[in-house]
Amino acid sequence: MYKPIPVSQADRYRKGNWDVYSPKIKRYIELLGDLNHELWLRVETDSKVESFCERPIQIRENIDRIVVDVTLSMWVKYTDGSEKFLYAQIASSCNPHIAKKLQQNQLVVEEWNKKQQTQCQIITDEELRSNPTHLSNMKLLTSFVANHISPIETDAKIIKKSFSQNPTSLLSIQQSLSNKIPANRVTESICWMIYKGEIRSNWEQCPIGPKLEVWVNAEEENN
Repeated sequence: MYKPIPVSQADRYRKGNWDVYSPKIKRYIELLGDLNHELWLRVETDSKVESFCERPIQIRENIDRIVVDVTLSMWVKYTDGSEKFLYAQIASSCNPHIAKKLQQNQLVVEEWNKKQQTQCQIITDEELRSNPTHLSNMKLLTSFVANHISPIETDAKIIKKSFSQNPTSLLSIQQSLSNKIPANRVTESICWMIYKGEIRSNWEQCPIGPKLEVWVNAEEENN
């Protein structure tokens, strides 16, 4: 198990930092810069991720006779037992100095990967920001889950019975259960189900709201 590498005051000042609570690992985490925050959103809302650690290790390689250090963004462990390191950085820069540093960092990760069993994947800003709707939903979902207790168990059971293998809108579910469960509690339960991977939804394409569609997760049903 890894422990986060401490953040220096200089890095906090230079890159900016996010202090957020992770429901997945049940502790507060510190993230440097917007890219690492957006990477965390992806990891936190991935139901196939069992655990993670921010800034798990620093790797070092000699690139063109220059020693280059890179602090990896995350170590991730998945529910199937597999592990992976992630490193977030911008894809390119017009600044020659920054562009050279980006290339060096990429070479460090590539060289390190040749020697390791657990690989590191580079994820760029272009990939993290390619879907604004999904990114906005991840921000909303992590905020919701971090600030709300788990839903009422009986609510969840009743709501699940209203699902089928065909997509159903959140508004339709709220209306069909209006005499049993208040609309806000329906939304709470469905958000938690999406977070836990208990149901499927089109949340990558549709904002979380009345038009969001959900349906049965066949994998969960078979477990």
